[in-house]
Amino acid sequence: MTLQEREAQACAIIDNMARELRKLSLYLHDNPELGLEEHKAVKVINQFLETHNFTSQVGLTDFPELQTALRGDYNSTAQHKIAFLGEYDALPELGHGCGHNLIAMMSLGAAIAFSQSAPETWGTTFFGCPAEGNYWW
Repeated sequence: MTLQEREAQACAIIDNMARELRKLSLYLHDNPELGLEEHKAVKVINQFLETHNFTSQVGLTDFPELQTALRGDYNSTAQHKIAFLGEYDALPELGHGCGHNLIAMMSLGAAIAFSQSAPETWGTTFFGCPAEGNYWW
């Protein structure tokens, strides 16, 4: 498959998920949670990843500040891997004026489209990160 064909396939996958992605983004927007307290967001994102055949893990360490972090993997044994970072926390009094509900939606869409358009050679990871600490794994 050429790069252009793979790109077209990924775009088609995203187009087919548009309603689902929009619903997730609106849910995050309507349920803003401050950094390190994103329990509703983590629950729906985790379910979304698992619905799309990702293996997902919430609370990556024993550190309290990472209990609302998550990681979703697709084909984790692949030789090549790419990761997408999504944030989903909100700001006090502003809610999702920061747009993290959109960042989460775009990262999830890209991770899923990438995983489905190149499953034989590429592994895909989605990292959900509490923005408060800007943690990297």
